[in-house]
Amino acid sequence: MRMPAAAIAVLGLAACGTPGLAPAPAFQPMTYAEFADLLPAGTGCAFESPKDSVLFVATAAPTPTSVAKGAYKLNGSVSVVDGSRMGGFEALRRGMAFTGREMPIVISAAGSRGAMSETGIETQIAELTVPGSKPVLGVWRCGS
Repeated sequence: MRMPAAAIAVLGLAACGTPGLAPAPAFQPMTYAEFADLLPAGTGCAFESPKDSVLFVATAAPTPTSVAKGAYKLNGSVSVVDGSRMGGFEALRRGMAFTGREMPIVISAAGSRGAMSETGIETQIAELTVPGSKPVLGVWRCGS
């Protein structure tokens, strides 16, 4: 799925830089086969770079007491992180912080309802951030 030209323009302006922060970690694109066995079944969201590469993915059950689990790839290894709060898929689609053994990750999405495709995928402009480093800009796609 290609990112709309207007979103690319907004991301380009936002990517001008944030002084005083370290470069973002070099997240690597993941395939479904790399994370499928690591995350529980549930409705999911994926953070995609402007080049349509999946850099982070998370799933959550629809129940308000469930906590999301996410995965990212760095230095050739896929790591799993836990969502910071309960709320199930509804909390996940709004973006949240994740923690794990390696490093914390924060997905900051627009928070309100994003654009909905005919296939039921919601898309919002978002940032993937490791605290203390520059954000990675992209889109947060959520749905079945």
